[in-house]
Formats: sequence, structure tokens, C-alpha cells
Amino acid sequence: MSRSSAVSALSLEQLGSLTRASELRAGLQALAWPLGSPELDAALPNGVPRGQVTEWAGPRSAGKTAALRQLVRSVQETGAGAAYVDGTRTLTPAPWVLGRLGPGGAPPFWVVRPPEPAGVLPATEELFKSGAFGLVIAEGADWSRTPVIRLQRLARETGAALIAVVDRPGCVPLAGFRVQFSTDPHSRSYRVQVRDRGLSQEVAYANDLPYRLPEDSGLPDRRTSAI
Repeated sequence: MSRSSAVSALSLEQLGSLTRASELRAGLQALAWPLGSPELDAALPNGVPRGQVTEWAGPRSAGKTAALRQLVRSVQETGAGAAYVDGTRTLTPAPWVLGRLGPGGAPPFWVVRPPEPAGVLPATEELFKSGAFGLVIAEGADWSRTPVIRLQRLARETGAALIAVVDRPGCVPLAGFRVQFSTDPHSRSYRVQVRDRGLSQEVAYANDLPYRLPEDSGLPDRRTSAI
């Protein structure tokens, strides 16, 4: 599958109306996107580092998606675009974008669903090359050393952050940071372990963002298989 077909759902005209990541890099001193959780932001370098790859690992219901939704909100508030390459085809986009429009009326959050898992990394690369996104999240990819090096270079050139979502830690070679989520179903807090080049720190933060959608939302739960 060609790279262009992997992102055929994107409108280049709409992408052009978003604040470009390179402009954000020139205008901001921040080197990370804050998660909005004091505990997590303290464990990371004031948030998810820009210009590199962060591994986001953990089983379902561990809090990965809730934290990502909060992160996307932080990115949107700066005027930057955010994108999610959904290789598992399980993400419900509406709760992420409902009621929020970007510059020029363009949605600040894009969901790209390649027809097959092999298209996740090419789609991710094209999103970085567009320069329109300050944050790209990729899930469902078969990671290997070569694409990570290339994507890491693109992240550094654009000042954007790449989050690789995986089920098990250690799946993403050369990731600058590894964030591992785990949870006790009877607890009101998440356990998060952050690894930074050999250093490890464990933190807990309140489970205050619902994983499931409200029952009256009319939308399917994220864990429902896509049709």
C-alpha cells in the first residue's frame, strides 16, 4: 500500500489551516506536551517529550487512552494539530473532537484508519511530513528498528511528539521514554512506571477520567471491534 493511500482520508486543504508544528517549535519554549497530571508530568520531563518517540504500554483498562485524551486536549489548546493512527480500528473518535474545532474550522484531531496494519507506519510518516501535527499517536504497528529511526528523525525535525501505543513494554526499539500503565480494578488510581534510559520511576495518579463512554452517549465503547 502506498503512503498516499494510507492517508487518503485527509484533506490537504484542511491540514494547511492548522498551525504547523515547525511554527509551534519556533514560537514555544516548551520541550514537552503536558499531560495535565502533576504526578505524570513530574515523572516525565514536564510532559511527553517533543522531538522523540515515547512508548505507551499497558493492557486494556489500564488508563492509557484516558491519559492520551487528556494529552490531546493540552495539544489542542496551543493551536497544534493532533492525529491518531488507529491500526487496531477500535478508537471511537467522536468523544475526542465533539464540540471543538481548530483554526479555520478544521478539526484539530484526526483519526487515520489504514486498511491493514502494514499501513500504520507509512501513515504516521506522512502525518509527520505534513508538518501540521504537534502530536501523532500510532497504535497497531509492527515496530522494528528501521522505521523507528526514520520516525524519530522526523519528530526531531518537526518538533512534534510521537507516541507508540503497545500492549507490552519493550516493543518499540530506541524509544526515548517508556511509560508502562497497570491498574488494580478495585483501585481509584493508576500505577504508571516511567523508564528513561535505564532510570525507572513509579507514580500513581487518580482515576478521574472515565475509560468507558457514558451510557447515554449513543456511541459504542472503544473496546468494541470496528465494523
